[in-house]
Amino acid sequence: MEGYHQQLPLKTFLILVFIFHVFNFNSASAHTSKTVHNSKMGVQPLSQIAIEKATFALHESASIRTYPFLLGLKGEDTEWVDVQLEYPDPSEDDWVGVFSPAKINSSSCYSMNEKKNQKPYICSAPIKYKYANHSNPDYIKTGKTTLKFQLINQRAD
Repeated sequence: MEGYHQQLPLKTFLILVFIFHVFNFNSASAHTSKTVHNSKMGVQPLSQIAIEKATFALHESASIRTYPFLLGLKGEDTEWVDVQLEYPDPSEDDWVGVFSPAKINSSSCYSMNEKKNQKPYICSAPIKYKYANHSNPDYIKTGKTTLKFQLINQRAD
């Protein structure tokens, strides 16, 4: 598939790698076990991440590629997107998230000063996510996987 060789624009790539790597931290994690996504029935897995402890750190060997690169080129409003991920230091807690809108201004996010409205606000939370080992149980050994997301093209830009 030719589209796999097409790289994401640098800004999008950095955002995706940031998202992937920021939430792949064991020392700052709120996790109580290595298999949080399987250990607690009824608990939203991403709620176990201490997002306030996240730090910005890119790994030069990490890569994320998508196919198709753009949605709706033939007028479709929904499409399956393959995300190829390679990461040299994989763990069970690695995940990839889809965020929308593409150009978000986090300063427009606000809380209502209530205890239940704590960060992350809805504008910084993923609309979809999958653990990296979702479709490849050997991801933890190989650091490579392909994830499929069904996305709806709701953007006009």
